[in-house]
Amino acid sequence: MRPYREEGNGRPVAGWLRRSWQAPSRARALALFLPLILLCYFGSLAVAAYYFPEPYDWRYRVISNLLSPRDNPDFYRIPSAGIALGAIFMLPIFAYIDERLRPVARRASRAAYLALAAGAALLGLAATIVPQHVRPVFGIRKLHEILAHSSAVFFGVGMILCCWCALRDRLAIPSRRLLDRRLWPAWLTLTLGPILSLCLSEALLILSWHWPQWGPAVRQTMHQTVFWHLGFWEWSGAGAIYLFLAAAVVWLPERATSCQTGSSSRPYPADSAAP
Repeated sequence: MRPYREEGNGRPVAGWLRRSWQAPSRARALALFLPLILLCYFGSLAVAAYYFPEPYDWRYRVISNLLSPRDNPDFYRIPSAGIALGAIFMLPIFAYIDERLRPVARRASRAAYLALAAGAALLGLAATIVPQHVRPVFGIRKLHEILAHSSAVFFGVGMILCCWCALRDRLAIPSRRLLDRRLWPAWLTLTLGPILSLCLSEALLILSWHWPQWGPAVRQTMHQTVFWHLGFWEWSGAGAIYLFLAAAVVWLPERATSCQTGSSSRPYPADSAAP
C-alpha cells in the first residue's frame, strides 16, 4: 500500500503549500492569483467605499480613510483583511516574474523580486496596522502612513528593476531576445507614468513657493484638479501595480524552461554583467 506521503517531504500538507506559493504556471496565475488579487484588494475597497458613512470619491480621498476606525467604523476591517490577503496573493506573481526574468539578468531579477516582496509585506502590515489618529502604535506616530509610503517606494524600485531587465532584453540582438516586445513599453508606461507625473506636480508645487507673484495662482489652480490630492495618486498607483502584474503574466514566456539555455549558448553575459 502506498504511504500517504509527499515525495521529498514527510508532511503532505506542507508540501502542497510550498508548491502552491512557488512560481505558478501562466494558466494558474491568470485563473487564480490575478482574480484573487483583484477580488481581495479592489473588491474589499469597493465594498468599504459603498458603505462609507459619507459619499466616497476616490479621486480626492485617500485609501486610508476606508481603513480608518474613526472614518469608517463599521466596515474598516473588510478592506484591512482584503488588502492583506491581496498582498499575500501577489507573492506567487513575483516568483513568476523572477523565474522568467532570471535568464535575462539574474541578479537584477532577484533584486526586483526582493523589492516587490518587501513592498507586499509592508503593504500587508500597513493594512493590518490601521490608521490611529489619537495614540501612537508601538511608540510610533503615523506608523500606518510610514508603512504605506515605504511599501510604495519598494514597489517602485522593484518595477524599475523589472523594466531594466526588459530593456536589457530589447537591447540584445534579435536572435537572442527572450521576452515579448510589448512587455517593455507596457511596463515602462505603468512604472514611469505615475512616478513622473507625481514628480512634476510636486515640482510645480515646490517652485510655486519660490515665486510669490504667481505661486498662489498655481496652487489654487492645482488644488482644483485631481493631481493635487494624494488619493488620486494612491488609487492610480494601485491600479498601475495590478496592470503591471497582469502584463507580466500575459507577456512573459509561458514556461520558465523555454527561457533556459545551456552554458554553451547562454544568450546573455554571466552574473557579473548584471547590476
